[in-house]
Amino acid sequence: MNLAVEIALSITICAVVFGLLWMAKGSMLTPMITGEGIRLIVTVKMTGDAKNTEQVIDGLLWLRDSGNTDMEIILDGSEANAAARQTAAVLAKKYKEIGLRGFHTEETEWKETDSNTVK
Repeated sequence: MNLAVEIALSITICAVVFGLLWMAKGSMLTPMITGEGIRLIVTVKMTGDAKNTEQVIDGLLWLRDSGNTDMEIILDGSEANAAARQTAAVLAKKYKEIGLRGFHTEETEWKETDSNTVK
């Protein structure tokens, strides 16, 4: 067999195996699967500086946007300091689908989501 054909066939087989392993890893690492009539509401409670808020939101958005889950994301800043509240406000402006709740201040205007209203 021609050397170029063998190399191309080997690369193709490696790519297919890698793709199958990647899909298997993704399905094993997906913590939950939602179905029809089921929607998750994830409340991220921020306390203090909440330094990893952006990473948490990026991970949740990846789960939602990749089609693994159907979720509503809410940032709760009731126990966060001013810097963390400002980060939450920036994230909410960047990602319109993120809801905010916690407290109202003059420097940060919070938007409340419908599911967060106290009854």
